[in-house]
Amino acid sequence: MLLAAAALVAFLFVRSNVAFVAVASLYGTSQCGLTAARQALLARLVAPADRTRVRAVLSRRSTAASRSARRAAGSRCKPARRPCT
Repeated sequence: MLLAAAALVAFLFVRSNVAFVAVASLYGTSQCGLTAARQALLARLVAPADRTRVRAVLSRRSTAASRSARRAAGSRCKPARRPCT
């Protein structure tokens, strides 16, 4: 999680294409690691019969959080409906 946060902060200071690719790779790698850790934790803590339901709830909450953040940022984009203005 700290590596992902550090990569996001690093995007503010990137001034070249090579550095951008390096930071994007670092961020992508850290996100994959976070996803793997999250899935392992879920497998360990949730009964097999409930895993699909729990994954659906987590996905729904993640989508709602993204939507809220987009609204808070004042985005006027509506994905897959019309281009940004």
